[in-house]
Amino acid sequence: MRKRRIYLGLLLLLGFMTGFLLAQTDSENEIKNLQIKQLEGKLIVLIESEIGILYESFVLYNPNRLVLDLMNVEKTSLEPEYNVNRFGIANIRTGINRPSVCRIVFDIGEEFPLYKINEVENGLEISFWPESTDIDKKEPEREEEIKEEVKKPEPEPVKVEKKPIEKVAKEPSEEKKFTIGIMSGLYFVQDEVFREIYGNSSLMFGGEYSFAPFQAIKNLDFWLGFNYMQDTGKTTFLEEDLKFRMMHFSFSIRYLFHLERFSPFVGPGIDYITYKETYPEDFPIESIEGSTLGFHFQAGSYIHITSSLSAKLSFKYNIANTTRDDVEVTLGGSHLGVGLIYRFNF
Repeated sequence: MRKRRIYLGLLLLLGFMTGFLLAQTDSENEIKNLQIKQLEGKLIVLIESEIGILYESFVLYNPNRLVLDLMNVEKTSLEPEYNVNRFGIANIRTGINRPSVCRIVFDIGEEFPLYKINEVENGLEISFWPESTDIDKKEPEREEEIKEEVKKPEPEPVKVEKKPIEKVAKEPSEEKKFTIGIMSGLYFVQDEVFREIYGNSSLMFGGEYSFAPFQAIKNLDFWLGFNYMQDTGKTTFLEEDLKFRMMHFSFSIRYLFHLERFSPFVGPGIDYITYKETYPEDFPIESIEGSTLGFHFQAGSYIHITSSLSAKLSFKYNIANTTRDDVEVTLGGSHLGVGLIYRFNF
C-alpha cells in the first residue's frame, strides 16, 4: 500500500509539471514591433509586445553596450539589426538569446548617453538624450509625462537601415550559468536480499547544483547531487522490524544539448555512499554502518517552463559494492527522478 501511494504521488507531480508547462506554452508572448523616433531632443525606442514585458537590463563595456533581456518571449517579428547612428547609438541588435528570452543590444559609441527605461501600456520605452542638453533635468518628472510625449501626433521617424545579418544577438563571453533544484524519485536496489526485506524500490529525496564554468564549451557543466533514502522492512523468518538509511553524494561531468524547449544531457560520475541498517533490540548488535565509493552514468532532460524555471526528468544508473560480514552487498541500482530546477545567469 505504501509503495502504491509513492507511485501515485510521483505520477501526480509529473502531471502537475506537464500541465503547468502546457499552460505556459499557451500564453506565448511575441515582440511585434520596434519603433525608433526622434522627439524634442531625445531618441525614443518603443518595443511593443502582446501581454507586457518582464525585463532585466545591464551595461557592458569594451565595446560599450546597453543590454535588455526580455523574459517569457517565445518569438519576435523584429529585424536582426537596425542602423541608427544618432545620440551615441550606433546599432540596435535583436534576437532570441536563449529559450524564452529575447535580447536587445544597443551598440554605443565611446561615451554613454543618458537614458531611461519606462514601462508603457504596450511595451517598453527607452529614451536617450545627450548629456550636454538640459533634457536630463526634466527626466525625474512623472512617468505619465513621457507616455504623453509618445502619443503626440506624427513624430518624425528616424530612417533606419535594415541589414540581413545573423538573427541571434548573443553575448556568450559575458555569461556564466548555474542551477539549483530539488528532486524526488524511486531507487531500485539490485541486491536480492535487500529486495526481499525492503521491497523492490524505495523513495529518494534530494537536491542538486550545476555550474557551467567554460564559456568556450557552453554545453559542458559540472553537476553535484545529494540524495537521501530511508526505508523499513522485516526479517525473513521472524518478521522483526529493520530500518535502512542510505545517502548518495554525487559528482558528474555532463554534456547538454540546448534545444528550444528541452535540454537533454548525458554524463558519467562518481558517488560517495554512506549507509546504516538498524536491528531490533534483541539482536546481538544494535546496527551496522559504513561507506563506499561507486560510479554512475546519468541521462535525462530539462523541460524549460519559463526563462528561469525548468522541470527535470532523469535516469541514473549506480555501480557500488561493499562487504558486510565477508558477504558482498550490492548498493548500486537504478534511480528514476523528477524535479524542479531554477536557473541563474550572471
